[in-house]
Amino acid sequence: MKERLQKIWKLQGGFDIMDNDNGFFMVKFDQAADKEKVITGGPWLIFDHCLVVTHWTPEFASPNAKVDRTVV
Repeated sequence: MKERLQKIWKLQGGFDIMDNDNGFFMVKFDQAADKEKVITGGPWLIFDHCLVVTHWTPEFASPNAKVDRTVV
């Protein structure tokens, strides 16, 4: 998945990705500009699925998380 995202996002720096279960992932970017590009860019498609991207919050818990809005 990381290789696919590298090709799609075309970032200036690197990033790390961590699986948070239930279909959620956490991404840590090396450069703030890359984070903003991913957050504000898109829509992003990966493996024929829409990738919903948002800022992380301390209240996030993957077992209870839901996607309540998306780009159409």
